[in-house]
Amino acid sequence: MESNFVLSKIINQNTEKGNRSIPRLPPVVDNKKIIAYSHPRSYQIRPSLTPKHETIHAYDKESKRVAGSYSCNIKDQKINGYNKTIVYTFDYSVHPDFRRHGLFTILLRDMINKTHSNDAVISASVLKKPDSPSFKGCMNVGFRYFCDQFQYAWPSDHMIPLEPLPHGCEMQIWEEKDNKFIAERWQAAFGHWNFIPQDFNELLSYNQKYIAGTYFAQMRHGDTVSEASISVWNSDLIFNLSSGSADKSHRQLFSCYSMGEHGDFVFEQLLKHVNNHQHQQGVNFLFAGFSEFDPIRKHFPLFRSIKTLDFAHIIYTSSEEEWNFLQQKKQVVPVYNDPRDYGILTLLRDTPLASL
Repeated sequence: MESNFVLSKIINQNTEKGNRSIPRLPPVVDNKKIIAYSHPRSYQIRPSLTPKHETIHAYDKESKRVAGSYSCNIKDQKINGYNKTIVYTFDYSVHPDFRRHGLFTILLRDMINKTHSNDAVISASVLKKPDSPSFKGCMNVGFRYFCDQFQYAWPSDHMIPLEPLPHGCEMQIWEEKDNKFIAERWQAAFGHWNFIPQDFNELLSYNQKYIAGTYFAQMRHGDTVSEASISVWNSDLIFNLSSGSADKSHRQLFSCYSMGEHGDFVFEQLLKHVNNHQHQQGVNFLFAGFSEFDPIRKHFPLFRSIKTLDFAHIIYTSSEEEWNFLQQKKQVVPVYNDPRDYGILTLLRDTPLASL
């Protein structure tokens, strides 16, 4: 059966305008609980966060209108210790006028057909609601649920005091500017994880303008040194975060780790320091996303006020062997939280309106 849609890579003013005409707020979200909701400054920015990327638009043959689209970042990463092409796909959207015509499935199959011959792994994140059309649509074409992901957020609207240091300890907290040092420490912390960049310098150099700072903390206790680090991603350069009639400033935290005997304490101190520094810079909200097996997520959120959201990390592999190996290792080999994977941010109240 011939499709009513034509797929194209062409991007111009009409496609950008057509993209903006598609409603983006998920229908499962209760508008009364929304604190803030982000919108892309341009639908061309997020794909451009990697050197290799693609955006596909679907045009209705009859009306010549943009009926839907999707984008993807094509990344050189590591899975199970081996170099692998990972296609992170996002922004699947279908205009309400063209829903119930199978367009979502057409877009998904287009993505799969393009990557299948390259033996790439396709990765995506969807709100974890098994009865949602997007979740069911992905499962129907061969995606499989891999693990849970969690979005943590809080308003950075006040200073939080740091705890006194344990007796006999000395701590240093600083903002690091040397990308070589940062890449070495990231490699030490995340080098055995899955979905890490083959070269962290791609993040640090190619995406330099989006990185708003990398913080380190080290605490000495006798001959032992414990360390923690947090990096900050300037989400304001990619999205507008709207709260009522005003735009708010927001930052994503990523590459978060701790190591050493007192790593948990050091990380909690650093997280408070980062919150305080961002507050002083006028940032309104901080957020982060982690896979369920990331050990650092036990420290999030810094305090509760915004609802934690549960997402599903889904993947498509052309090899059953690769899928089985990923499944066997996922509890001991966590997924790296690449800041480029984060899309539209929805902040919901964690408490009933009546108690606010």
